[in-house]
Amino acid sequence: MKKDELEEYFIMIAEIILIILFITLFYWRYYFFGIVCFIGMIIIWLLETKKAGLTVFWALVISGVVLVLILNNFLFGIVIIFFGIGERFANSGFRGDH
Repeated sequence: MKKDELEEYFIMIAEIILIILFITLFYWRYYFFGIVCFIGMIIIWLLETKKAGLTVFWALVISGVVLVLILNNFLFGIVIIFFGIGERFANSGFRGDH
């Protein structure tokens, strides 16, 4: 493996971790830490877009649109549905403690 490939894998893993953290923190209403994660995601996106040749402006526009969607509860609603289904399964007696 080359150094560049390793770097890409680490960036990808960091992005996935940040996205999962961001969604779960917002779900549990830790908004401050969620926003910190979002800023981290923006920084990673900016670093990636510089490599990809996109301008910083477009990266900010994209991340801003995502933030607006989340604040408008579109993505947030999907996340709640996703977690709600998970909770329903968890509470429906599949664990064996009746």
